[in-house]
Amino acid sequence: YDRAADYYHGALAAEGLAPIANREMLRELGRVYLLQEDYPRAARTLQQVMQFELAPDVPDYLLLARALHGAGDYVAVVETLDRLRREHPELDAPALRRAVALYYLVEAYVQCAAVLRQLLALEPENAAAWHQLAAVYLLQDKRREALDQLSLARDKGIPFDERHTLLLADLQASEQAPFAAGNTLELAIAGGDVQGSGDNYRKLFEFWLQAREGERAISALRQAAR
Repeated sequence: YDRAADYYHGALAAEGLAPIANREMLRELGRVYLLQEDYPRAARTLQQVMQFELAPDVPDYLLLARALHGAGDYVAVVETLDRLRREHPELDAPALRRAVALYYLVEAYVQCAAVLRQLLALEPENAAAWHQLAAVYLLQDKRREALDQLSLARDKGIPFDERHTLLLADLQASEQAPFAAGNTLELAIAGGDVQGSGDNYRKLFEFWLQAREGERAISALRQAAR
């Protein structure tokens, strides 16, 4: 990598090449620094790419944001990604997934949620994106939005594992819908989607108790005791 960087610097110092060739060499030099995990030098090099009169490409923003994250400049990461979204509003799914990852790493959850919604418009069957959006809402303490997201995902037939089903039930209970929470958990246990463990039956008992469903609460508690 060191020798490769030396040759790139030599070619750039020689001048005489077209701007598009110089920009491509700077991109490659930036990638070399990323491979070496020399993030400050990678960021400085990739910032030079952005200064050409030629319009930056989508990968230029994403590479720069990655380098800035490695260098610990989280504010600049958000600024770079925000600029990317302004100048390229119609990003494809791979670029959106990379932007989500970078926003998430720097805890820019508002932007992360916006990009996830954009991704779901392109990939409505992307189960990971549905569940990640709910998680991002919870990180912002937006429990109602997280519940709405999970409920909509379930209505659309998005796959749920045990963790997501239990989260949905807990959110229903916390948003004053214990009867819905009890139904969600009871059906999931009956269908084998959630383990019929003592802890889960105890949780089911609490949901039915909150919903004032006495007989169902007693039945769940008996199952927990067994």
